[in-house]
Amino acid sequence: LVLIGDYVNNGPDSVGTLKFVKQLVNDGAIALVGNHELRWLERKDKPAIQWHQFINELPYYKVIDQYIFVHAGIDTSKSMRKQSRAVVTGHAPENLNHFLPKNKVIVHGHVPNYRLGYKKDNIHIEHRVIDIDTGAGHNQYLTLLDLTSQKQYS
Repeated sequence: LVLIGDYVNNGPDSVGTLKFVKQLVNDGAIALVGNHELRWLERKDKPAIQWHQFINELPYYKVIDQYIFVHAGIDTSKSMRKQSRAVVTGHAPENLNHFLPKNKVIVHGHVPNYRLGYKKDNIHIEHRVIDIDTGAGHNQYLTLLDLTSQKQYS
């Protein structure tokens, strides 16, 4: 299970969501940081500060076989080792996902697909890029993509 970020700021219980994410990580899931978590690192209130260490420990990308999991995308002008956390999370906007590494597929979120003209729970797949953000943070759908069986759950 790979979670691709934005656990805070879009729902009624950000701390409760972080507790659940931490439990999933403790059970073996991989949780990536998103731009909303980076915003939490800038906050100085007690609820946010209590989660700074956990958020700072989250990776900002994960490569598994042919897949690169990331919150917003990658700067393809740089190697994976030189990716910037602010850029790949969308916290510092850049032009992402062009000229992808050979034999790799990017799986990301960040931009809700309804902004791309898709309806309801449709994911966006194009040129080895899969955008699974179906708008959960905007009162739409939360999507899980099972890459092994190529099934989508929303």
